Amino acid sequence: MSELTMIRNDSFSFTVTVLDGAGAALDLTGKTLRVTLVRQPLADVTIVKNTGTGILHQTQSGATLGKATVTLDPADTSTCPDFPVAYRGDVQLTSGGLPYTTEPIWLRVDRDYSA
Repeated sequence: MSELTMIRNDSFSFTVTVLDGAGAALDLTGKTLRVTLVRQPLADVTIVKNTGTGILHQTQSGATLGKATVTLDPADTSTCPDFPVAYRGDVQLTSGGLPYTTEPIWLRVDRDYSA
């Protein structure tokens, strides 16, 4: 499980690695990833990123095989309250029309103390 922390209204990037059933990095060439993060506990806000719109596949060879970079924009967290909140989500891969879901993501969004 990935546990991440960011500051509200900031840009934030993190790397996800997609593995096959045997635990080997999966070539993401031609595949679509989707990250969905849902604010907890009310599930009242959802952040969604897709390949090409917030997700960039890294070069699919060697140490970066199976890796993609997810970028959150300031607008993604602009409605967060003035106290820390948590999002829970996952990465879904669509390949051959079949969806595969990776390990969960926990994202903590802290308030911006300088604002």
